[in-house]
Amino acid sequence: MRFVRSTRCNTGTCVEFARDSSSGQVHLRHSQQPSKVLTFSSDEWEAFASGVNGGEFDPS
Repeated sequence: MRFVRSTRCNTGTCVEFARDSSSGQVHLRHSQQPSKVLTFSSDEWEAFASGVNGGEFDPS
């Protein structure tokens, strides 16, 4: 699995992302602590992404 980070990351302290093509799972990790990985099912990730795109997490 290959983790990638945003091209906007210029500090070296970034979130890295990987998608498992066989399971559809999404994996996130902090670039400074790569051994700690959060794993989400594709449904969980889609729900989160929909919430972000819909402004669900925007501060009021």
